[in-house]
Amino acid sequence: MVALFDASARVNVLTPAGNRLDEKDRAIDITGLRFSWDVSSAPVLDISDLQIDKGQRVFIEGPSGSGKSTLLGLLADTVIPQAGRVNVLY
Repeated sequence: MVALFDASARVNVLTPAGNRLDEKDRAIDITGLRFSWDVSSAPVLDISDLQIDKGQRVFIEGPSGSGKSTLLGLLADTVIPQAGRVNVLY
């Protein structure tokens, strides 16, 4: 399990058999992502590094307010991060 948001929220990445794929086969690549709804408050999301390859299955869990929907908004490009890089199917 990889901790992404805070101590109570988690992302569990289930990997298919075999080694990780080449970068060209990556579905999601997140680096240095920081997001908060109010710039003066603590970040809702603080993800230093996350890569998900094509074919991987991802399960996102966490309590209400931990950033699950915000992460999906960032992946869909409907929410803009204050810092970092989010690449989806690049």
